[in-house]
Amino acid sequence: NAGVVVPPMAVTDSAGINGSMLVHVVGQSVFLTRDGTGGVVAAGSTVMMEFYGVKNQQVSGLGGVYAIRTKLHTGAVIDADEQVTPTMFTIPNLINASVMLGSDTAGAIDTVEIVFTTANPIPADGRVRFTLPEEYVLLEPLSAVWAFGADGLLTAIIDDDGSVLLSRDGEMVIPQDTRMMVRLSTVTNVPRSGSSLAFQLCTMTHDFRVMDCVAPDCAGCENASAPIQPHTMLPAQLIDATVEPGRLVTGYNGLTVRMKVANR
Repeated sequence: NAGVVVPPMAVTDSAGINGSMLVHVVGQSVFLTRDGTGGVVAAGSTVMMEFYGVKNQQVSGLGGVYAIRTKLHTGAVIDADEQVTPTMFTIPNLINASVMLGSDTAGAIDTVEIVFTTANPIPADGRVRFTLPEEYVLLEPLSAVWAFGADGLLTAIIDDDGSVLLSRDGEMVIPQDTRMMVRLSTVTNVPRSGSSLAFQLCTMTHDFRVMDCVAPDCAGCENASAPIQPHTMLPAQLIDATVEPGRLVTGYNGLTVRMKVANR
């Protein structure tokens, strides 16, 4: 059970078997019945069939075991394999994901807006895991709300690994291809100018099975990253900075500089 059968089901291509086949679906089982117009499939023959109407499971990881049986029209089994090797499903990329800081000043305290489009539906009790680099400081208690795209409440906690775990308490599943925003407060920016670095983001089921992620945790994007916006952090303003010569007369040697630093 590694996918969902989506009607209408059809065989789009085949090899090693000829004639027409009728397709009948019951739950997760697909029954193919030959109509008698084809020839006998000899012992030792390799048969291949391609199907339309089977959608992969919506979580990454190992799928269920497949079962294949061939039968006579009476129902008697000819050949069978009840333990066909399951599929290892990879993680798709969250679509157009971005993280926008409320301020581009080093050390500023502000909200963070997390925007993304779902590649797979998020359950009503699903979760979102969001990770900022260690230079950022998360101020507890955290608060998170849906700005748009989803219903219900969000609970935000800082997990043991330093990531933010957002847990839904909604009424409805968030459909595939839904654009949404989470507004998270409060976060302290990195305490220096330069690159804002990159974030990590994944959607999950309630029992922490991963569905979608941004780079580098998605399939095919291991060498990429998801940069935080704005990309460059500006220096913070020094507070009450003054420069005072020791004496006001010309040619005097010496002065005093005073300032209060904004960041450590």
